[in-house]
Amino acid sequence: MTIRSEKNQAETNYHEVLKQNEEPFRALIQYSADAIQLISAEEHVLYSSDFVERVLGYKPEELQGASPEGFVHPDDLPFFFR
Repeated sequence: MTIRSEKNQAETNYHEVLKQNEEPFRALIQYSADAIQLISAEEHVLYSSDFVERVLGYKPEELQGASPEGFVHPDDLPFFFR
């Protein structure tokens, strides 16, 4: 199995688990008073909570698929890409 197929399988597994727990998970992060984002292994935004708009000034759907490099301070990037 190649590294790429392992990453694809891991992401597929992640999405399956997310679907199984979507409702409670979505409620937890959607109504949080924190800006929450899920970032893929490929460094793209998979999800942004509604509060992200208040913090970053972008609607969550505007950030879908974007790289965090455009809106995260350069000093903080290493924490995103460990």
